[in-house]
Amino acid sequence: MIIAAFAGTGKTYFCGNTRGAVDFVSMPYKYLLPAGEVTTAESEALKANAELEMNPDYPSNYIRAIAANCADYEYFVIPSDAFILALLDIHGLPYVLVYPETEAKDEYERRYKLRGNSAEFLEIFIGGWNSFMQSLRSDSRGIHIELSRCEYLTDAKARIDAAIQLLRLTIATASSLDDTG
Repeated sequence: MIIAAFAGTGKTYFCGNTRGAVDFVSMPYKYLLPAGEVTTAESEALKANAELEMNPDYPSNYIRAIAANCADYEYFVIPSDAFILALLDIHGLPYVLVYPETEAKDEYERRYKLRGNSAEFLEIFIGGWNSFMQSLRSDSRGIHIELSRCEYLTDAKARIDAAIQLLRLTIATASSLDDTG
């Protein structure tokens, strides 16, 4: 199931410590990245770098890759980009949306600095914090999970599992109605 989680919620840690999880990052699809292996620290520093060239195939290449791979994992974790979420809906791909409480802005700024995000990244995610939170909260397509202060994806795993079960039940019910209708 697709888990769309906001920046700094612990996607990489969750996927590294949860069986059946993959961190399906968007950067290799969104940007034309430098050739060669990039470390995690380098990847964090590259995020929101204005010098990166956008991939002209984005976002269709990312949506195709999500559609082709999401069924292979119990937890298919992606960033919570509002445009990508709208495309998931268009393509009939359900998701669980995870984001922090609005009051956690200072905590997330510390998280971003600790993991080595750039000033440009901070400007986008902290500078646009209220807009991001409003956009995520107004999403009407996914099942929402709001993280409390000091909470990460790993801490919310039981709620994520319950949301996945609800989505599966909804999909199964809709499918059976289609079969009888």
